[in-house]
Amino acid sequence: MTRDVPSSNNSPPAGQAMAAEDGDAGLSMELEDLISNSLAVDLETKGERIYRIGALCGNEQFERKGRFAPARALAELDRLAEKCRFLLGHNLLGFDLPLLRRLYPDLELLRKPVIDTLYLSPLAFPQNPYHRLVKDYKLVRDALNDPIADARLALSLFRDQWQSFADLARTDRVQVLSLYRFCLQKRFLAVDSDADGFDAVFAGLRVPAIDEDAARALFCSLSAGCA
Repeated sequence: MTRDVPSSNNSPPAGQAMAAEDGDAGLSMELEDLISNSLAVDLETKGERIYRIGALCGNEQFERKGRFAPARALAELDRLAEKCRFLLGHNLLGFDLPLLRRLYPDLELLRKPVIDTLYLSPLAFPQNPYHRLVKDYKLVRDALNDPIADARLALSLFRDQWQSFADLARTDRVQVLSLYRFCLQKRFLAVDSDADGFDAVFAGLRVPAIDEDAARALFCSLSAGCA
């Protein structure tokens, strides 16, 4: 005589497990859509002089080094950026874009929404805000002064950040992501660039948007008892 073996109490119901898998697949598609629609870019400079440019847009790679005319190279980069909805990089808002705005303010790419991995790192990895690819707010490089490598690193870092947020979204602390989404609105950031790329990230993660009253109440709830 055989007995039915009871299922483990730790296993989710089949329907719940399938829904979770479908949700993960949907988030993966949202991530790939964001990345495929982003121009990952990095500049190497000495003072106000740009001496190397690297960018990735889907399967296309853009690089200028050695002797080149920065104005012509950036015009070419501007045409490549037409294929993308977002700019993605590390410390774009604090370094690369302010420099371009000073030197070449007519570039159309300066009007694109930005996803800056420097801002997302301490939120995605609060216990280790520098992450394995970041040290002292800079990307950890295998090679010096290689903007193509830095663009790839920024994309890799963004993938890890996304996964960290997706993991958090599956816990009872998902409301923290709503607070992040609220705080990263452009009106709260001391930047001149379009920071709506952050909102696209959290929208892609299906994080609910909240208003100022809800954000204040959530902050008070999360910080209660903290000193």
